[in-house]
Amino acid sequence: MTALSEKEYGEVLDLIYLANSCGNIEQFITNFLPVMSRSFHSEITTFHLLEGDPSQPVISESRGFYTDSTHSGEDKRNPKLYQNYYFRKSPLLREAIESSGLAFKIAAVMSADNWERHEFFYEFILPQHIYWEMFLALRWDNKLTGAVTLWRRKQVEDFDDTELLQGEILAPHLMLVVHNLCQVAGSPDTGGTDCDFRQVRLKLGTEYRLSQRELDILDRIVAGLSYDEIASQFSISKFTVHTHIKNIYMKIGIHNRIDLGRFIQTSAR
Repeated sequence: MTALSEKEYGEVLDLIYLANSCGNIEQFITNFLPVMSRSFHSEITTFHLLEGDPSQPVISESRGFYTDSTHSGEDKRNPKLYQNYYFRKSPLLREAIESSGLAFKIAAVMSADNWERHEFFYEFILPQHIYWEMFLALRWDNKLTGAVTLWRRKQVEDFDDTELLQGEILAPHLMLVVHNLCQVAGSPDTGGTDCDFRQVRLKLGTEYRLSQRELDILDRIVAGLSYDEIASQFSISKFTVHTHIKNIYMKIGIHNRIDLGRFIQTSAR
């Protein structure tokens, strides 16, 4: 049975401390994830938020960072491709949905031959020049609500059992941090009072031309409701909810709930 050395456990504690030092979700994504990537010697690290039906979730937020010997930065292209389509093809996302595990690696789920023939690999992963994946499942109340994935090139060794165990220890702590930061980002009274939010809501109706239905759905988004819960309240399909939310974001000029929380904070000042 794999056990961590004092040094290996200390590395996990350092990451937990750093994650808890983040003041908002943007700091977690842009400051913490690159450090985590270097700690696990990964070349690409991605972060995803999930919502909707637990068996068929949708990606509400997807960000990615690359790190190599010469430079690092945020990947603006591939996370959007993943969010819009390829997440449905991910073997480890499916494995995480169908199990209660916290850390997975591709080599434990399928053979190299099957991996290299898999649509997700040859259409999406191979063009990025990466191969080995470790997937950390972020679960809240036993529901998969987020994920962090770490990637290495084929020429580099796969993630080993020690790193998998480190990921298993780290994942619940990351989920708690993400949950708390997203609650802050999504709260109507963040940075002000309910009156402040009503003023922002009025501005969205007049200046940004949100319809009454869009404003009603916006109220539910800010309250933290899932697509399913919003659909149930309005007796509409989840697809219709998604369409309304897409239109809201397009009118405001944002991309996700985190941007919405930031917009509300800024507008309420």
